[in-house]
Amino acid sequence: SPARRRGRTAARWRGCASRAEAAAGRCGRGRWGAGARRSRRRARADLASDAVSRTRADALRTAARGTGQLLLTVGWVLLLFVVHELWVTDLQSNARQDELTAELREEWTQPAAVPAALQGGEAFALLHVPRLGADYARAVVEGTSTEELEQGPGHYRGTAMPGEQGNFAVAGHRVGRGSPFLEIDELREGDPVVVETADSWFVYRILGPGR
Repeated sequence: SPARRRGRTAARWRGCASRAEAAAGRCGRGRWGAGARRSRRRARADLASDAVSRTRADALRTAARGTGQLLLTVGWVLLLFVVHELWVTDLQSNARQDELTAELREEWTQPAAVPAALQGGEAFALLHVPRLGADYARAVVEGTSTEELEQGPGHYRGTAMPGEQGNFAVAGHRVGRGSPFLEIDELREGDPVVVETADSWFVYRILGPGR
């Protein structure tokens, strides 16, 4: 009857499978209650899945942020290293060259003393290369170690001294540490290279590449 159908409809809307379940207070235990429980379980599972996804996303963002900061720090360190190697060492070596040149000039004005064996890093001559500029002059020190070449061009131990028979060999940096030989590729065959000592000037000539 219509009343009975209305009763069943009302019971179902209250979550009951029948009017008897509604009267017994067992609503929520039938198919409607099971569906509600499944819905709640799915909701909890969805919430847990969303929490895991958010945790993973946060971890990825943190890792990416940390990697970016690390790369930025490394970049700054490398930049500072390049600045130090190319400019700071030039300033330090040029200042040391000025000191060595002044010391040599002062020493050469004093009465000649008995020559003593040169010590590593001791300046004993001035190198002039007209091709590289009329004011190009570098104090030459004894030795070619890292510390000695930081001061300027260094004389290879065991090779001839200025004016002696044999090869007067000198080493120096092209970039950094004063860059004394930065423009050495501009030298041409026949160009003079002049070595000034306390009492003499010795003129060498560029023979050409590979000689």
